[in-house]
Amino acid sequence: MSDQVTGQPAARPPLDDTDPDASLLVRTWFGDDAAWDRLVTDASAPSDPDGFIADFVPGDDRAVDGASSDDIAAAPGDAIVVFVADEASMTSDAATLAVIDRLAAPHRSFRLTLAAAWEVENNLRLANMDTDDFLDSLDADGVFTGFVDPD
Repeated sequence: MSDQVTGQPAARPPLDDTDPDASLLVRTWFGDDAAWDRLVTDASAPSDPDGFIADFVPGDDRAVDGASSDDIAAAPGDAIVVFVADEASMTSDAATLAVIDRLAAPHRSFRLTLAAAWEVENNLRLANMDTDDFLDSLDADGVFTGFVDPD
């Protein structure tokens, strides 16, 4: 990310975890506002049949337009885990979010389906699980789609 006028690195907004009952969802692609609105709604939709939801605080700051996972991991702020809506999140047939664990060095990341967002967001925010628990359960494409029910 660089400033359009000076060519210098753009100032990154702090990625602070301001709500103990929600996780930060950062938008890094600004090509389609309607797609962003749909993604936020779909990512926060209740699961079936239990009705669990992912609680997100949407971050819509153009200072992170085009930010990579490394940019997000290095940005200032106290958020340990950041959910990212990038161009792929909003333009792919199967919408996903990136999940970036900023505490790990180097940072760890993976993608998840919107239907699995509640499972990851709830468990990471409440510290019931950590990133490794999800990394161990990715599908062949490297996407977390939910834990397989043993029944």
